[in-house]
Amino acid sequence: GILPCYTIVELELVVIALPDAPTTEFINPMLVCDDTGDGMATFDLTLNDPFVLGVQNPSDFVLPITYYLSEADAMAPTGAIDPADAFVSSGQPIWVRLESTITGCSRISSFDLVVGTFPIIGAGDDLFACDDEVNGSDAFDGISTFDLT
Repeated sequence: GILPCYTIVELELVVIALPDAPTTEFINPMLVCDDTGDGMATFDLTLNDPFVLGVQNPSDFVLPITYYLSEADAMAPTGAIDPADAFVSSGQPIWVRLESTITGCSRISSFDLVVGTFPIIGAGDDLFACDDEVNGSDAFDGISTFDLT
């Protein structure tokens, strides 16, 4: 039969803190205008580096800070975006990884990339106005006041 024998072992459970969350200045969403009209823009993801690091000592972390196309890649970590300061995108979510060299723990955060489009400027109609006496002009100087609104 089975004997009711057992051993009691004391275990110490240790919870290691993650790196700090990004600061409130964290750029989310990161907006860059599409200057060519092709729906794409070049993003400098590293603009978020100081906000990911915050007040923490940079020497305590794996540098450079890395950026990824998926949360799974950021957790692995594999397939970091390179170069992170010239990433061409049509807009999408990005994950950033901050890994402690002291504890090995990492914090994964995300932000969105948004490609802004320039407004379309329509062709305006020609405006005509009679010579007026507004703002100190006289009726014969060829100057008139236009309301462009």
